[in-house]
Amino acid sequence: HCALSKKTINITNVRKNTEYDISGIENFDLKNNYHTHSILSVPLRNHDDHIIGVLQLINAHHEESVHQKKKTAFHQQDKHVIEALSSLVAISIENNTMLDNQHNLLIRLASQKEASRLFEAILDEAQTICQAEGGTLYLLTQKDAGPALEFAILKNKKLGLHLGGTSETPIPFHPLPLYISDGASNDLPNHKNIASFTAITKQLVNIQNAYDNPTFDFSGTHEFDEKSNYHSHSFLSVPLINHANDVIGVLQLVNAINPITLEPCVFDAHLEPIIKALGTYAAIALENQILLQDHKNLLDAFVQCIAKAIDAKSPHTSAHCQRVPVITELLAQATCHDTKYFPQFFLDGDGWYELK
Repeated sequence: HCALSKKTINITNVRKNTEYDISGIENFDLKNNYHTHSILSVPLRNHDDHIIGVLQLINAHHEESVHQKKKTAFHQQDKHVIEALSSLVAISIENNTMLDNQHNLLIRLASQKEASRLFEAILDEAQTICQAEGGTLYLLTQKDAGPALEFAILKNKKLGLHLGGTSETPIPFHPLPLYISDGASNDLPNHKNIASFTAITKQLVNIQNAYDNPTFDFSGTHEFDEKSNYHSHSFLSVPLINHANDVIGVLQLVNAINPITLEPCVFDAHLEPIIKALGTYAAIALENQILLQDHKNLLDAFVQCIAKAIDAKSPHTSAHCQRVPVITELLAQATCHDTKYFPQFFLDGDGWYELK
């Protein structure tokens, strides 16, 4: 009741109280030869006035003498002191939880070896931190018409949507151009779209109501809502900036959900620094993934170059180096599928790469 009502509850005499169920207290007292007399229950509120716990004290004592203590009720002064302490406790708990979460987040992002799983981890973490209903991760790519934001993964819990990433279901939306031609050979920055604006300006954007915002063009959002029987309310758009201060993508969240009412609400401003930090972690992790893939591509090209040179040296062994990997992979696949002679044999993605 203390957590739900967000009010301090001061019970002067538990046995005379008729408002609450004290059967559990009576059972505890009976088993432990104890007597619960008074209870002071104080809600732990964070800076957003959300309850993160309850602090409960039992049996106030009044010192009648140095060696004698008498059970009594909690005084009004005790109540004010504990309420002040509870505010400090709540903030301390939340800060420590936040630090632990960020530490664990770094470990989880660093452990992802596949790009699709990394995209998934970044978006999932952002949705969890902000309690967002949906989200999209864009990656900056170079198209014939110029730089654009390409959809890497799109998720929405309410609609049951999971496109891109590990889902292997393609996203049917066109990339968002960062610059649009005005018809006179001039490319103007695309500031009307929230994601492209975020990428161009490197600014975090927090929209409270997409249907009441004159700054950005949400016509595509409105069209999506009509088709999906959905209502997009709040948006949080964060640039993914690497160590060189270059934008490599955009993380966009939609519809923060109030944990109490379960209704869409605005994204809390105090979460913005946390999401910015996540954006930085994500950008570095993504860039490392890209660099690793580039390194693999370079090594593969180098191996192919040597193989072709060996084949060209002797017509007797022409294409030998091309045939060997193909035959080896076929043998490995047959071995993986064999359950009689090689039931324990298995190759993961790294294993297949090493074999090749």
